[in-house]
Amino acid sequence: MASIISLCDICNLRFVYNPSTHWCQDCDEALCNECKEHHTLSKATRTHTTISMADYQKLPAFITDIKPYCKLHNEKYQNYCKRHECPICYKCIQDHVKCIDIIPLEMVIQEPKTSQIFHDLDQSISDVHTNIMRMRKCRENNMTEITDQCKSAVRKIRDFRKTFNNHLDCIEQNLMTSLHDIEIKYCKKDTRNP
Repeated sequence: MASIISLCDICNLRFVYNPSTHWCQDCDEALCNECKEHHTLSKATRTHTTISMADYQKLPAFITDIKPYCKLHNEKYQNYCKRHECPICYKCIQDHVKCIDIIPLEMVIQEPKTSQIFHDLDQSISDVHTNIMRMRKCRENNMTEITDQCKSAVRKIRDFRKTFNNHLDCIEQNLMTSLHDIEIKYCKKDTRNP
């Protein structure tokens, strides 16, 4: 399924190219305004739920990829096998004869919050959120520690440089004093011996 559906599927079958404005999940089709009106009035499709194309395009791919029809038999899903945790059509029931937990799909859709899968998923999301928050806090602590270590290293470098400069200044001062003393000593000698 393309992420952007621009043409009405029903009009397209008639070689009329109208932009789509709505999406019917039950029919898995894009509809223009005119076809949507007929869709809501037709006895076969009036119970179908449609949403605007803008809202449909905002849905994540894992939701838009859900198909209401069986891939094997091209029949609408009507039941749900709890054992295999999958929707099944009326022809698939033959493959699930040994499964005792087959219920109507409407029961699963109406009460998703009571299912164990929902609780497991909710717990997994909660665990992931907790782990992300822990990692975020650790990262922030690491960044603070790195910043503090950098500031400390800069202070140590500056202190070492000051100490080193002071030491060089002392050596320079001693050398200058020694040179000055030597100069004076030799200058006095030269003035005595003309």
